[in-house]
Amino acid sequence: MKLKNKNIILCITGSIAAYKAVFLASFLKKEGANVYAVLTKNALQFITPLTLKTITGNKVTIDMFDESDYIAHISLSKLADIVLVAPATANIMAKAATGIADDMVSTLLISAKAKKIIVPSMNINMYLNPMTQNNICILKKHGFEIMEPDKGKLACGAEGVGRFPEIEKIYDFLLHNIDEKEQFDKVIEIIKQLPEGHTGIEKLIKKNYQRINFDKLKVFNPKSDLTEVQNFYKQIIEEILLTSPEALKLIKILSV
Repeated sequence: MKLKNKNIILCITGSIAAYKAVFLASFLKKEGANVYAVLTKNALQFITPLTLKTITGNKVTIDMFDESDYIAHISLSKLADIVLVAPATANIMAKAATGIADDMVSTLLISAKAKKIIVPSMNINMYLNPMTQNNICILKKHGFEIMEPDKGKLACGAEGVGRFPEIEKIYDFLLHNIDEKEQFDKVIEIIKQLPEGHTGIEKLIKKNYQRINFDKLKVFNPKSDLTEVQNFYKQIIEEILLTSPEALKLIKILSV
């Protein structure tokens, strides 16, 4: 089970596809993940907290504040290995893109440092609206992973893009991003083993993380020969910022 002991915060918003999130939660649980459901008030129009609590075995969070000492958005932000918004409405994407944090889900998207994955599901006209597409571009720029919705018959009767993807497709998308994040974490750990003076590399890679194709790069163990590690970083820097003065300066540092 590739998701064993992974803490997944499953955020569910007020889409007609919200009921499918129940099956997604069950699937992730069977794959070994610890699933913590967070619902918007509109999601309650389609599913009940009791159903999700029964399936996940964990408390379902809706309100920002309650009478306990449990500060939900801070606790969940620290706990999360990945934040998955499925289904995601145009409304929640607009909030995240503009930094609005007025409910539990939108606040989590601002406060969590974990990888954030958005699975949009809505009417075709809403999805293709230039404002929604602009918000998607903004989210991608800030490191969010956006899964393209499926095409087909929509709940409203229209045909086209906007369907909630099949559970297995979401799972594959999730695994890809978890593997990539683990690669990234290994990369950062290696950087920390390098001599002082190479700290600019970490900043450069974080800044251009979306442009790195980790699949074609071999990640070295921190105990590897320093020359091999330096050559590895030269390859990354040359790939993502070939003509950047900042990158070229770092390549010269690594060549010393």
